[in-house]
Amino acid sequence: MKIKRIGFVTFKLSFNEVDLITDPLFSIDAGVKIPALDTEMVIHSSPEYKGVLAPLADAKVRQITPKKRDFILEISSPGDYELGGVIVRRPLNSDFFVIDEDTVRVVYMGEVSHTIEPKELENLGDVDVLIMPVGNGASFPNYERLEKIVSAIDPTYLIPSGYKESGVTIVDLKGVDEFVKNFGYTNVKEENVLKVSDGTSVENKVVEVVVLK
Repeated sequence: MKIKRIGFVTFKLSFNEVDLITDPLFSIDAGVKIPALDTEMVIHSSPEYKGVLAPLADAKVRQITPKKRDFILEISSPGDYELGGVIVRRPLNSDFFVIDEDTVRVVYMGEVSHTIEPKELENLGDVDVLIMPVGNGASFPNYERLEKIVSAIDPTYLIPSGYKESGVTIVDLKGVDEFVKNFGYTNVKEENVLKVSDGTSVENKVVEVVVLK
């Protein structure tokens, strides 16, 4: 699996058979220009899209198109979804997604993730990658809650998202450097792409923060 950052809270996760894009509409609303992308799956975390079958078409977003199939599976409501060996689960009454392929597990948090309770995350098993907003804004968890979330999930890799950067119009966000400094992370690296080949969780591991450029 490969993870590439598109902008703000939008990432492209490339699996063996399918690609998945996270929250393009939220990033567009935040002022980010989304380039032309092809994919098989899109997830939407905003509550306004729950129950909506085709949020991209409704928003007249045409730069995201199907890759190998004649449709895009858009996931916004709670439930279990499967396509091309990738399983996506959005728990009932919660605002995070669990994404699995074989032995690799990703947890993604997007809009309204400030409502997530750490106790909801304690039984997720081995999580290889956590993609989490760290900007501390109104829609995102504050630093105190972030600390509890990371502790509950204990991921191998933590990918920051949803932080202050050029072009983002949300004004109450902190930068990724502030997040790293506040939590005292020392195992930090910048990458263009994160590659995860198999389940990477090990005992007594130290969380590695990967800032995707």
